Amino acid sequence: MSLKRIFLKDSFVYGVSSYLSLIAAFILTPIYTRILTKEDYGIMDLNTTWNGFFALIIPLGLATAVLRMYHEFKSNTLEKKEYLGTLLITLLLSSFLYVGILFLFSGNIISGYYQTDFDVRIYYLSIGIVFFTVITSYFQALNRIRFRKYIYLIINLVSFLLLTALGYILVVIHHYGILGFFIASFVASGVGFIMSVLFGKADIHFKFNYGILKSSLSYSIPLLMVIVFLKFTFIVDRLIINEMLDLKSIGEYSIIMRIGNVFNLLIGAFTTAWFPYAMSIISSKQRDAIYAKGFKYYLLIFSVVAFIIMLFNQELILFFAPDYLDIENVVYIIIPTSLVGGAAYFFGLGIHISKKTSYFLYSSVISFVINVLVSILLTYYLGIMGIALGSLIAIFSWVIIEYYFSYKLEEIKFNLLMLLTSVLVLLAAGFLISKFNLLFSDIYIGVMMKILAMFVLIGLMLLNTKLRVVIIENIKKHIVKW
Repeated sequence: MSLKRIFLKDSFVYGVSSYLSLIAAFILTPIYTRILTKEDYGIMDLNTTWNGFFALIIPLGLATAVLRMYHEFKSNTLEKKEYLGTLLITLLLSSFLYVGILFLFSGNIISGYYQTDFDVRIYYLSIGIVFFTVITSYFQALNRIRFRKYIYLIINLVSFLLLTALGYILVVIHHYGILGFFIASFVASGVGFIMSVLFGKADIHFKFNYGILKSSLSYSIPLLMVIVFLKFTFIVDRLIINEMLDLKSIGEYSIIMRIGNVFNLLIGAFTTAWFPYAMSIISSKQRDAIYAKGFKYYLLIFSVVAFIIMLFNQELILFFAPDYLDIENVVYIIIPTSLVGGAAYFFGLGIHISKKTSYFLYSSVISFVINVLVSILLTYYLGIMGIALGSLIAIFSWVIIEYYFSYKLEEIKFNLLMLLTSVLVLLAAGFLISKFNLLFSDIYIGVMMKILAMFVLIGLMLLNTKLRVVIIENIKKHIVKW
């Protein structure tokens, strides 16, 4: 499998289809923002953040363990059944435990976490959404590592269509408000659960082996703790905003994050396809060279994409959420943060290969502490912008520490300076773009100027004969290689 296929075909199938729920939210955002209040979005964000957090916690990191270890037991039928059966039984037990706890302590959780009046039916719908998502993610992980891309795509596509259609019908036509959104999510995730079980019924085994569970957890638990710290950071960010600012600010931050998710979706599309491929070539002699080349392409391609999205950030906000234009500058921080976060799928490869995943925990703990301290300090002075800057600083510290440990274990080299340069250039570009938007208040003139500037820049590059030759020769070189 070539890098060209990873960046193009597989990134679309395995990656984009994984983020169809985000695409659905992106499509519905310009409609919802004209119907729902900022307080509604605050409640919605608190619930979706909670759901996303526990949907990752409950599997105990075992879905990621499948991606790493499947190639070690796939040729042994008996061992494969024991391994898959052990994982499935563990997932079912942890999922039912979650459901039981949330029903038993519903009053305490609602009053302690939400701290506001809202329709409790949303709470109970969210319990089902998390359960369905956890089990579906297990079967979809198997589809990924076996490269059963069309089954993977069909399950996600059906869920996407249901979420989008039902979300529109219930919220817009029948005026259910945010309750309609969660009903649509419950139905969509439930259908996805049923489909994943039907397609994956051949992988349903109920053989349990404690030794397999122990060895799998030794790999996955540190990854679980990393997820805890990273996702808990998102919850803490909301709590900091709620305590230091207000619920309305949570809604604003939620919408701006969705604009930023345009880029995050593309990053996620690539990394979802990249990781199974990276694990499948562990034994290859060309492994390190392929990893380095993949990282170079990642930075070059996604830095350009990031700049284009930032360039038209104001226009995106005006289209999807015009009432939120006053905090457009937050996006110029969120997008470089996503670029840095995606680099972790390269910088941590040495840790995954050596299976010493406890090193991930060290970097995530330090990152979490940095995020909380910096966010509290900066939010006091800069408001929501402080939260965004705190996240950028924390994520950068995380990948640097991760790379340090990864290099010690496997000595896989990546160009850290290239990453730093890309981030600084994007931050500077964001500052200049914000000033440009202030200078050209007329949206149509601004768009034309941006498009013209892009064509002029390309023209200047092509007028330089030497540079043109270099560009053409490099294009030919890579076409021949691919």
